[in-house]
Amino acid sequence: MKTDRSTKIILTVIAFALVANLIGSVLTPSKVHAGWGAKYEDIQMVGLGNIFFDKKTGDIWIYSGDNLNVLSHYKLIELGKDLQKVSGK
Repeated sequence: MKTDRSTKIILTVIAFALVANLIGSVLTPSKVHAGWGAKYEDIQMVGLGNIFFDKKTGDIWIYSGDNLNVLSHYKLIELGKDLQKVSGK
C-alpha cells in the first residue's frame, strides 16, 4: 500500500531528526547560569567549591569549609608570577 510506505518514510525521517537533535545537544551542551545575574558572571568556582576566582579582576577568595568565612584573599597580577596577598591568614 502506498500509505503504509509513505508513513514509514515519514516516521523514519522523524526518527533521524530526533537522533540528530540528541547528538547535537550531547556534543554542544547549552550553558547553564546560576541566576546570579551579570554581577557575578565572571566568577568561577574552583575545586570543591571553597575557592572562587574572578576572571575579570584576578581576585581569588578562599573560604573555610565550615562557616564560609573568608580565609584568604589573593590577586593574580600576571600569569607565572606569585599571587599578591590582599587579606587573610
